[in-house]
Amino acid sequence: MQFPFSKKNSKHNLHVISDADLITKNPDASLSEALKAARINLMYTLSEDEEEKGKALLVTSAFSAEGKTTTCINLAATLAQTEAKVLLIDADLRKPRIHSYLGVKNQEGLANHLGGFSSIESVIRRMNEFNFDYITAGNIPPNPAELLSSKKFSALVEQLREHYDYIIFDTPPVNAVADVLSVVAAIENVVFICRCGISITSEVKKAISALEFAHAKILGFITINAQGKKTDNYSTYSSYYYYR
Repeated sequence: MQFPFSKKNSKHNLHVISDADLITKNPDASLSEALKAARINLMYTLSEDEEEKGKALLVTSAFSAEGKTTTCINLAATLAQTEAKVLLIDADLRKPRIHSYLGVKNQEGLANHLGGFSSIESVIRRMNEFNFDYITAGNIPPNPAELLSSKKFSALVEQLREHYDYIIFDTPPVNAVADVLSVVAAIENVVFICRCGISITSEVKKAISALEFAHAKILGFITINAQGKKTDNYSTYSSYYYYR
């Protein structure tokens, strides 16, 4: 499908990833090169920020099944290859996925810390094989939007920026729930995911408008060419409207 964004008529960067498989499990050369190109542009864009603290960014999409979570993990692994200190956080407190992709348990995590049940030290874990740290979503709370818009979440982001070079947040789809707009209050940098054959142009425009209204800084778009099986575990197209 034709997206309304291009290098010619947009201020945003555009990268096409031909395979949404995890780089941690699939050492495909074309996938690796596409991610390196995205990494270079992302690092360059973030370097324009004169603050010396670590850079926090969130990854989102218009709806589910667009490759958001796999992209988060791929970016974390690719950034870690530069010997940067990288932290990956599952901020999707409704349908968390990072733990299942990494093959770890979703026990104590972000929700537990924000709810006051766990220290931040107890929820940070290490993915030794790929040299990055991660925080799972934890126990699914009854009030995810409230937790993500809390002062404690904003304070956590600032605390983590003191210890990491890059912090990547996997967030829910913009058009499904309002949670991601709560996150934007603490993290303005956004990478937006589109999936060819899945993303709908009008819905992408709607999501971008909502992000810009919330004063998000859209760093760029990553477009995934959907070939073969889906990699996100949201079952069907209709599930976009039942994201809860």
